[in-house]
Amino acid sequence: FAVYLRATTAQIGVLAALPPLLASLAQLASAWLGRRLGKRREIIVFGALLQAGVLVPLALLPVAFPDLAVPLLILCAIVYFAGPNLGSPQWGSLMGDLVPETHRGRFFALRTRLSSLANFSALILAGFLLEGFDTLGFTYWGFVALFLGAAVLRLASAWHLHQMHDPPGHVGALEMP
Repeated sequence: FAVYLRATTAQIGVLAALPPLLASLAQLASAWLGRRLGKRREIIVFGALLQAGVLVPLALLPVAFPDLAVPLLILCAIVYFAGPNLGSPQWGSLMGDLVPETHRGRFFALRTRLSSLANFSALILAGFLLEGFDTLGFTYWGFVALFLGAAVLRLASAWHLHQMHDPPGHVGALEMP
């Protein structure tokens, strides 16, 4: 998308490095929120909704703010990466309570395999979709379709995360002396 927006090499470098770096601070915020709220599921779901919510503005950047599209893309990417980073410590804590220790290895190995397969399949599908739209001369609409599809699927993910049982007890929290 950055290439489509005609980002410079330096802007693409910033886009590749800055969002994951800054978004990792959301893990600290998650630990702080976990300690303050004593809840995990709400933080996890909020992170998923945050990630889904930034995809629609991202799709509209070239139309709404053509002159600022690349800097706003970088800002949107920071928010996009912050969502799962916000939920990550709480999700790890929750899964530690839900998956018995004797089953964790098998569970997470299967989860990783399925996740990798889904990610790879989505990447291939997105490539074909973008190629198809580009061939027809509608490259922008290919990106819009991808971003909206990703938003819908992430909203479905948030709904499923909201359905998870969150037993009381541990939260992923910063330990204060």
